[in-house]
Amino acid sequence: NVKGFLANERTFLHWLSLCTVLGAISIGILNFGQSSIVALLFGAISCGFMFYALYQFHTRAQKLSHGKKSPLAKGVSFEDMNGSIAMVIVVFVAVGVNF
Repeated sequence: NVKGFLANERTFLHWLSLCTVLGAISIGILNFGQSSIVALLFGAISCGFMFYALYQFHTRAQKLSHGKKSPLAKGVSFEDMNGSIAMVIVVFVAVGVNF
């Protein structure tokens, strides 16, 4: 199923675009802000979520390539309910620390 692989790659690229924005915020705070600790915090969050996105990408690709005929097959779950919630919470905490 080619659509599954392409959807997996598209999701990975969306996560990386969010991580790029966080990295740009980190660089902006580092250059124009007063606290380098907050900039390092945003940079660490960005790198952490990049590795998380890579892990999820490989996990989903492995599930897709192991002969699962459909994402709706019984016992196969491609959802990631914890990642996006964790990202929102961590970014809100980091923004709160910044102010």
